[in-house]
Amino acid sequence: MSLAIVAQGHYAASIGEQLPELKALVKESVGSHVRRIDRFIQLALIGAGRTAQAGLEAGGVYFASGNGDVEITAELLHSIYQRGEPPKPLSFVNSVSNAAGFYIGQTLQLHGPSQFVTSRYFALESALQVAALALVQGRVASALVGAVDGVLLPMSDHRARLSLAPETPVAEASFWLQLCADPGGRPVLATLDRIWNFANVEELQRELPAGALRADANLMFNQFMPEAIRPVCTRHLQKEPLAFESAYGFYCCQTGELLAQFIEGEAEALALVSGDPSGRLQLFEFSKPAR
Repeated sequence: MSLAIVAQGHYAASIGEQLPELKALVKESVGSHVRRIDRFIQLALIGAGRTAQAGLEAGGVYFASGNGDVEITAELLHSIYQRGEPPKPLSFVNSVSNAAGFYIGQTLQLHGPSQFVTSRYFALESALQVAALALVQGRVASALVGAVDGVLLPMSDHRARLSLAPETPVAEASFWLQLCADPGGRPVLATLDRIWNFANVEELQRELPAGALRADANLMFNQFMPEAIRPVCTRHLQKEPLAFESAYGFYCCQTGELLAQFIEGEAEALALVSGDPSGRLQLFEFSKPAR
């Protein structure tokens, strides 16, 4: 399997006590005003729209979030349990986070399948896996893949919701890319070469040959990789991982920022190992085309 990344786009911002206005950015990104949408959908449209500016082929939309549309979810629960009222119709419709996929497809004129996944520890990774499967099986020719995380003020409540320490820097973000099975004549930014899934580190050691990664590949871990597993992976993969720290603050889909840095940087290959607190592991291998 080798899938081409032919476009990317993103938005990220550190959040203080106020949220930045997004309406102008939405119009700038997709070329028109989109009415009656919440912040989560705005974030999705900005990242997806910036990716589409490089030229977008018709295909599917596959995206994920660490926590879904927190704003709508909180509003629904507040309405039902605190005010004792039924939710507003538009809020109820948009409570299905895949509603953002509808707006992306409608605005960017994409008529393929749309799938949404909520995964705190494997946000962008989950969207990549679903999109890669659809591409390999020939169900779509191209896939717009992304991950979105928003912030719901007050910040003290949001940090508590994410189990973060007080004063932890927090960000909102929207990272997207376009994958194709056959890029045709389009320039290729990078390729997704292989995906491995392991139930635990012992399975990784058993099924992945030691030193199997490209000699020139940079090894990096996602933010949720358990500390106890890191040295085991390092020894088995025979590489020292490079440190990564977000430029914006905490959000669940930091893998998007890490991948964007790889695409825009000088490294020729990347081995990304993502983990979660239960010890599950995912390994993604990326490379740049020969120059």
